[in-house]
Amino acid sequence: MNKIRRFLGAALITVLLPCVFTVFFNGSDLGNASESPESGDKIQFRLGEALWDMTEEEYLLGALAAAMPMDREPEALKAMAVILRTNLRRLQQQSDVILLDEDGYTAEPERIKAWGMDAYLQYQRLGKQAIEETAGLVLKKEGQLIDAAFHGISAGKTRTGAYPYLRSVDSAWDLEAEQYLTVYRFSKEELETLFASVTAEDWKRISFQEEENTSYIRAVALGDTFLDGEEFRNTLSLCSSAYFGSWEDGSLQIVCKGQGHGFGFSCYGACRQAEEGKDFQELLTYYYGNITIENE
Repeated sequence: MNKIRRFLGAALITVLLPCVFTVFFNGSDLGNASESPESGDKIQFRLGEALWDMTEEEYLLGALAAAMPMDREPEALKAMAVILRTNLRRLQQQSDVILLDEDGYTAEPERIKAWGMDAYLQYQRLGKQAIEETAGLVLKKEGQLIDAAFHGISAGKTRTGAYPYLRSVDSAWDLEAEQYLTVYRFSKEELETLFASVTAEDWKRISFQEEENTSYIRAVALGDTFLDGEEFRNTLSLCSSAYFGSWEDGSLQIVCKGQGHGFGFSCYGACRQAEEGKDFQELLTYYYGNITIENE
């Protein structure tokens, strides 16, 4: 359990949502900027107008550090390495140049700054080990690379998504996470600024419509106005898509359950299952369902 507390206490700074990394693009991970792709195993990435060349392993090291704390159970790290490799290769099928997401990649100087040199050397070794021990492995459904969605902490169950492998499964381990509940408070003035078209009377009649069998919000009703659940979450910058709210002392109190959108792989739930002895293949097939793990 101490490992889990370390994961959620300090290392959620690397989870997808809602935290943002400042990426330093002058480290050895990124190689040199160039006008065209290098030959061999280099992949070209774009940030704004700049182009950057990296090997797959170089990219995965930074992406793994951004997605999951590097002191995780080895099997959980392996599972995430497979997820990230799958998503990268799916993007490569769509474009010759991959758009680099600052939230999903942490360059070497930023990792050293966040961890300190001793921890950086240790975590770099663990990351390379996870990548090497899953070399070439990707997730497929009927021969096609899947969209391997993942999030930090579920609301106790994951969500059903647009693809059959994104199905709702129990993830009760997440209920024990220290950061399972997050509370926000918004004044009437803040709400009027963020939702200019919503009247004070509408706010009094706020209600939350949950998806079937989960705590994730499908829509928010404000009087006769209906907002998409994700639109409401994004406008208020909430940490999770599972939330509920009520008026308390003149402010709207919103309580979020979990961290992230709730689709696919739960990082916390997977870490707990790995501690119980499940290997990375079992973690992946649990959260994604009827998929195959193939060497590509």
